[in-house]
Amino acid sequence: MASLLVSGLILIVSFWIEKWVGLTLLVSLIVIPMQMIIIGIGAEALHKKHINLFLKYSAVFYNRLQTIAEIVNLDNFRPQYNFLSEKSRELNKATTNVMRVAILSSAVLELFVTICIAVVAIYLGMSLLGIMTGPNYGKGYDFQIALFLLMMSPYFFFYLRKFVSAYHDRNRAVAAAKLLIPILNEGIDTTSINIDHQFNDLAINNLNFAYPDSPVKVLHNINVQFPLKGLVLIKGISGSGKSTLLKICSGSLYVQDNSISVNGKDTKYSQKWLRMNSSYMNQFPFIFDETLRYNVFLKNEMNKSQEYPEFLDKILAKKDDGWETKLSHNGKQLSGGEKQLVTLARMMLYPKPIAILDEPTANLDPDTIEIIIPEIMKLAEDRLIIVASHEKMFDNVADTIVNLNWGEQMSHE
Repeated sequence: MASLLVSGLILIVSFWIEKWVGLTLLVSLIVIPMQMIIIGIGAEALHKKHINLFLKYSAVFYNRLQTIAEIVNLDNFRPQYNFLSEKSRELNKATTNVMRVAILSSAVLELFVTICIAVVAIYLGMSLLGIMTGPNYGKGYDFQIALFLLMMSPYFFFYLRKFVSAYHDRNRAVAAAKLLIPILNEGIDTTSINIDHQFNDLAINNLNFAYPDSPVKVLHNINVQFPLKGLVLIKGISGSGKSTLLKICSGSLYVQDNSISVNGKDTKYSQKWLRMNSSYMNQFPFIFDETLRYNVFLKNEMNKSQEYPEFLDKILAKKDDGWETKLSHNGKQLSGGEKQLVTLARMMLYPKPIAILDEPTANLDPDTIEIIIPEIMKLAEDRLIIVASHEKMFDNVADTIVNLNWGEQMSHE
């Protein structure tokens, strides 16, 4: 509104002083918005396509990032790299098209503004020389009036530019709103989860799973009835879908059909319950950039008499600063086995009904394996432990064994 009012006021003053200058500005006021509307219609379509691709491919990139371990295990890195490269090129192309339209719009506007100001300047100059008709034709044009009008013209276009910029911002916002508003207006999940709800049953029935945009099923027709407590071993060759199955059991990977159930509830409820009531140790434990004490107890203060798993003494004995040892860069100060022990200690100090461990003994020395397996067995005495591992020692102590082969369930013992 301010842009229109200021431009209108300058137009009125120009008509009052010199009608031909006012007429030139009036033509600009009509032609420039029409040009911008025409360009803006195309810009809105391009913005919509760009935002749509951004929403779509962001989900794809995030999914691939979450499942990088599975991609590596499946020896599918090169195809996924080529797939993401193609999507990235499409997104870059859409971004470039949006920038081209923005540059074209700006170039057209500046060209027409330059022409209009040049027309005003030429007219006033020729009027000053008495060549063109003016209020003082033949006597020379008043220099002060000419200079005033010539200085007013750029201000007229300055506010007109603001109006055009606001129009393009509106087109971009409308394009985004058409895609985002339906997402924002989706029904909010108000399913209530009782954290203290007793765990009575976990079952997987006819589970089929494939990653987005992939025709290959990672898991096919999986059926498992989990016990309330004890050790369940998921075994199979690399790439058989063990890690994917664990992530589904932890609620971090979504399945569409009602194939996973906690306490007889539907999949939507069950996945939310699993996220809140399961602890997860993956093959590459996460270490906070904090002290060893913080990484174990997850808080800054620790009661000196507070008990902790004895196997942590093995780590403390090697650290000069003990609990105050500062860890950084995902715990580069710790070995792979020490990271696993720290993660296992967290699970023991903050127990949940279900503990999920992905290859907890991978790349560990025999001494550390002898420490970890008994501790895992202790956890399994009063809760459900789901382990994916190649370690043969688990075969002898597991209560239930699920054998996978390239996503197919070979046996359930």
